Amino acid sequence: MTKFQVQANGAVFGVYEADDQQQARDLCAQDAGYDSEADMVEQLGSPSELVAIAGEEGARALGVDVSEVLNVKRA
Repeated sequence: MTKFQVQANGAVFGVYEADDQQQARDLCAQDAGYDSEADMVEQLGSPSELVAIAGEEGARALGVDVSEVLNVKRA
């Protein structure tokens, strides 16, 4: 599993340990009360803006704060 930082519009929602980016975005949507990212899109009626960035190095390369990397939510 890989650690992904999930964010949208510059707001970090958390760090999730998942098999891939989609699973990390689904876990984040579940934390918000949805069944999955697809369920969130359907209920909100607009496209998802969630982005899952793999690992600390990937986040740093994009200028994302990685201070929460140790606070991981697991699949």
